Amino acid sequence: ASQSQREAVDASAAVAPAATPAAAPKLAEQQQAVPALTHEVSTTAALPAPFTPLLQAPPALNLPAKCHAREHTELEGTVVQWGSSHKKPDAASCCDACEAHAAANPSRPCNVWVHCGDEALCGSKLGECWLKQTPDPSEAPSRGGGSK
Repeated sequence: ASQSQREAVDASAAVAPAATPAAAPKLAEQQQAVPALTHEVSTTAALPAPFTPLLQAPPALNLPAKCHAREHTELEGTVVQWGSSHKKPDAASCCDACEAHAAANPSRPCNVWVHCGDEALCGSKLGECWLKQTPDPSEAPSRGGGSK
């Protein structure tokens, strides 16, 4: 107990009147008059609704597993090859370019890439292949998430 709580208890004990022998039986009767609570309560809770993801899962791409591709997603990272001057015909070619860059540039290797392959969404940027480097490619920050 804190110091102030102990002082409050000590003060209330000093102010309370001393119990007289005649008051003791009345106090015992009052204590016996209060019934003991012996109720047991049982409840059943319904299961929560199944988890519904806020974002749709990204569509599957027909690329090798080594590419770790995510459609309609912009991965963050330090650019090691600008996409505006590095165009590739498809995502697989961009993935291969990242792998080749990593082998040729071990001090600044590409480990994530972004390819703009949707003509309707990319417009003049169609085919841009951005090669990037991030500390942990498995946890690369991203924008987007599979939706157009």
